[in-house]
Amino acid sequence: MSVVLPSFTPHFATLAGDYDVVLCDVWGVVHNGVAAAADAGDALARFRERGGTVVLITNAPRPGERVARLTLDRLGVPRAAYDGIVSSGDVTRALIAARAGARVFHIGPERDVALFEGLDAPTAPRRRRWSTPTTRSAPDFTTTPWRRRTTTAMSSRACARVRCP
Repeated sequence: MSVVLPSFTPHFATLAGDYDVVLCDVWGVVHNGVAAAADAGDALARFRERGGTVVLITNAPRPGERVARLTLDRLGVPRAAYDGIVSSGDVTRALIAARAGARVFHIGPERDVALFEGLDAPTAPRRRRWSTPTTRSAPDFTTTPWRRRTTTAMSSRACARVRCP
């Protein structure tokens, strides 16, 4: 059985007329971490001018509004290029809010603890937890490989549900 690959198009404009909504990744599409991709911003803004909706999606462990304010605005991504942002931080916050009062054990750097601000999510000690939201993959931790492996194993043995924004 052969697989037929879709044809490649060098410009979004050739496809845009067939769609009402675009879900667009952030990193590597609308910016590269240093500057906005002007062509992508322009294409998305034109899509919106023609009545389309653009939702940016990102795996950032912060609420989408914070991503817009602290990252996209700073890098020069025009607000006219998108209608909204959904981040994995938004999804994680919604999941935690739906389980208000459930104890959590955060795996990730201290800088991402702000994800829990305003939520009824008491933190649990290592041996007693209910749900484990993690805000970074293990290689981002500033600890030793042994500590990362141990923390992950403890979570697994405790049958914790892990959420990775």
